[in-house]
Amino acid sequence: MKRLFFIFFCSGIVANIFCQNIIKQNIYYENLNHYNPATTFSDTTYNYYATFYTKYKILTSNSYSEKPYDFDVSFQGRTQQRKGHYTAGYTYDGYSFFNRHLLYGGYGYKWQIKEHSLSIGAKILLNFDAIYWDKLAVSHYIGQQLFVMPDIDFGISYRWKGLNLGFSVKNLLALGERVDKQVLLHSRRTFLINLSYNTHFSSVTIAPYMLFSYDSEINLDIGIFTRLFDYGKISYLFRGKDFRHIFILGGELPCGFCIDVGFDFSTIARDKNLDIRLGYKF
Repeated sequence: MKRLFFIFFCSGIVANIFCQNIIKQNIYYENLNHYNPATTFSDTTYNYYATFYTKYKILTSNSYSEKPYDFDVSFQGRTQQRKGHYTAGYTYDGYSFFNRHLLYGGYGYKWQIKEHSLSIGAKILLNFDAIYWDKLAVSHYIGQQLFVMPDIDFGISYRWKGLNLGFSVKNLLALGERVDKQVLLHSRRTFLINLSYNTHFSSVTIAPYMLFSYDSEINLDIGIFTRLFDYGKISYLFRGKDFRHIFILGGELPCGFCIDVGFDFSTIARDKNLDIRLGYKF
C-alpha cells in the first residue's frame, strides 16, 4: 500500500520539481554565462573572473521558507589570444527532501570580423541528486540515495557594436530519474533568447535588455541597466511570469572586487528573494 501511495506521490510532485535544475539568477546582465555558455563576463579589461552567487527566499511573514538557500561558485577566464573563454563551477540547490549538487565546465569560441563577432559555446553538466527518503512519509524506502545525471547546455551569441543577441538551450538532454518506474526528478529542457543594446553617454552607460525563456511555460524578463562612472550600477528588471519586480544595486573597486545585491517581490506570489553576487576580476 505504501508503494502505491509513493507512485501517486511521484506523479503529483514531478511537475513541481522540474525547475530544480535552473536557479533563477536575477543578476545576469554583465555575465550571461549562467544562461548562455557562448557568453562570458563583459569587462574586457580583465582576463579572469571568480564569483560567488547566493539566493535567499523569504516569505511575506518575514520568516525564511523551508527551502534552504542556493549558491553557485564559478571561475571564468579568457584564453591567451582572447578568442576563447572557459568556465568551471559548482552549484548547490536544496529542497526539503533532496539536494542537487551540480559540477559543470564549459568552453566558448569567438570569431571576429571587423565590428561583428559570433560566439559558440557549450557546457557539460554533472548533476548529483541526493534523495532523503526519511523525509518522504509516503516512501517505502529508507536512508539516502544518490542519483547521477549528466546534461549539456549549448549557446550562440552575436555582437555588433552595442547590440548583443543570443540563443541558448539549457539541459539539452533533459534526462529523468525513475524510481519504481515513476519519474521522481526530471531536468527540463529550456530554450532562451537574450537581447540587449548598450548606449554610452560620456561616463554613463544605459542598456535595455530582455531574456525570453520557454520550457513548458513562457517567461519574459525586461529590464534596464545603468552604469555610472565605471564604479556604480543600478538595474530594474520586470519578470512577466509572476509579475515580479527586481531591483539591483552594484559597485566595483579599482582593485577588481565587485558586489551586486538584488531584491525582488511579486504582486501575485508570496515570496521575496535576496540575491547577492560577490566577484573578483584579475
